[in-house]
Amino acid sequence: MGKVKLIAAIVILVVVLAVFLQNSDPVRFKFLFFAPIEIAKTLLILGSALLGAAATLLSQFFWRRRKRPGSPSVTQHSGLSTQD
Repeated sequence: MGKVKLIAAIVILVVVLAVFLQNSDPVRFKFLFFAPIEIAKTLLILGSALLGAAATLLSQFFWRRRKRPGSPSVTQHSGLSTQD
């Protein structure tokens, strides 16, 4: 099983390396009203992937927090009063 993981990791590394090498030419990038910049396609792909991963992790975090029974968004009344 260890050899299979090692081979899979090497294959993934070679594919990622090929993508990086083939997409190293610069591309013009403009976002909203900011000035356009020239950046390597590789960095643009990597940045987009990282932003997508971060958005996914944040949405999962907030979704799980909201659905948890003991979370602060779900309040339960115990019936006890502080008044005498």
